[in-house]
Amino acid sequence: MSAKTKETVELTSQEKLEIKKKKKKKRTALIVVLSIVGTLLIIITLIVLGARKAMKSLMNGSVSLAHPERGELVSEITISGVVESEKTIHYTAPESILIDTIQPAGTYVKKGEKILEFDTDSYNTALKVAELKSESGRNTYENTVSKNEDTQKKYEDARARFWKYSKLVDEQQAVVDQLNVEITDGNAYFSAALTKQIELTTQELNDYQYQNKEKLESISALGYVPTEEEQKWLKEYNDCIHEKQDLLTNLNNQLKNLSSSATAYDNQKKLSEATSLLADYKTQKASAESEMKSYQGAVASELDKENLEINNQLSDIETDKYYNAIAEYSNGLIAPFDGVVTMAGYTDDDTTVMGAPLITFSSLDDLHVNVGVNKTDLENLKEGQKAVIKVLGNTYNGSVKTINRMVSTTGNSSQVMVTVSIDDPDDNMYLGIDAKCTIELASIDDCLKVPVESVNIDNIGEFVYTMDPTTMVIGKKYVETGVSSDFDIEILSGIDEKDIVVTTYTGTITEGMPAMVSPESAGLLTASDQ
Repeated sequence: MSAKTKETVELTSQEKLEIKKKKKKKRTALIVVLSIVGTLLIIITLIVLGARKAMKSLMNGSVSLAHPERGELVSEITISGVVESEKTIHYTAPESILIDTIQPAGTYVKKGEKILEFDTDSYNTALKVAELKSESGRNTYENTVSKNEDTQKKYEDARARFWKYSKLVDEQQAVVDQLNVEITDGNAYFSAALTKQIELTTQELNDYQYQNKEKLESISALGYVPTEEEQKWLKEYNDCIHEKQDLLTNLNNQLKNLSSSATAYDNQKKLSEATSLLADYKTQKASAESEMKSYQGAVASELDKENLEINNQLSDIETDKYYNAIAEYSNGLIAPFDGVVTMAGYTDDDTTVMGAPLITFSSLDDLHVNVGVNKTDLENLKEGQKAVIKVLGNTYNGSVKTINRMVSTTGNSSQVMVTVSIDDPDDNMYLGIDAKCTIELASIDDCLKVPVESVNIDNIGEFVYTMDPTTMVIGKKYVETGVSSDFDIEILSGIDEKDIVVTTYTGTITEGMPAMVSPESAGLLTASDQ
């Protein structure tokens, strides 16, 4: 190799550096180009995937459409319940009586036929016992009243004697005191004392006479017959007046004859006699007081008498009620109407227990169905609404009779109990059997309505999805609804018959999105275009 060639091949360091720079620029340019191409490929891929997703969403968002239409709308609910009697009588045993025959539960009995019959001897014994109890009660009352009247009389007699001897003791005590003074102080002092006693006795006599006169004048002025108590009072005052008069006469005689007859011997004798009489009066007073107190506690007050009479009346009511309860079965228990024995507490030859359930009898002419209605239906439920009842394949007419005013909750279910009367029951009815009731809540002859599944609800209110036939885009309109049935719902405002509403859809649907129309609804859009 020549030297020149060698120089050509061997590059300088500067030339090598420039060659490296050129290669680096080419690589950078290539990377930029490749990045741009990659980005474009990603964008194209995303566009394709988005288009596919949009197409898929469009395919999944198939909707069915309908025009709001006018027509009849009937709102009703169908619920099941149990047939019950509206007229049920519960009988209880009036006494312990042997049963001869009794109809078992489930037996149909016509009006006037016997449901139950007691054993004749056992029944007659029970009736006789009831009569004796009633008579015994009356005798007890009359005996109590009689005893009280007798005690009252004895008390009044003892009281009168006590009052009488109280006065005699006071008067006789004065006589004894006077005799003691005479014996102690002699005739002179006794004369003064006797004179004083005469003055006091005279004053007392005047007082008695004045009070007696006042009382008589009062009775005369009022013009009424004196009561028994007033007559006693007047008699006692007259007796006292006579006693005072006799005493005054005696004192005056003593004063007049004092100088000639008032010897020590006579005074001692008089004192002994007076003291003995005073002791007798005190004994009589004490005896009367003791007797009066003993009777006082036994005498019934006016309130006691009133309570005694009230208790007697209550006793009469209870005994009459007890007797009548037994007497009602003199011909056995007769069916008051056509019905069924729904409970029999005994069988033939059993002996009843007083007050225990005997038999329950229910009418088959007055029936209703007891049903539980969801509380959400209460707004449109009213008494008197018509109903159709189906029992054992038979159809009957009826109406809502009563609506319970209390919601009952069982688990997650809240219901209100409603009775539906049966207007035309027949021989195919059975108590306790299941029945299906259809209650007509409302009926409108002409209203704007849409399928019930068309109406949705959000936090603003009720709305429907609509379809614009030109753009095929979903819209949204808020509506006001009224009565609804299982299939349709009344539209009061918000849309009219020209609108196209979405009845059902598949996938996800939102306002503003395009949607494909189901094949069965395609003709609706064509008709709208025309």
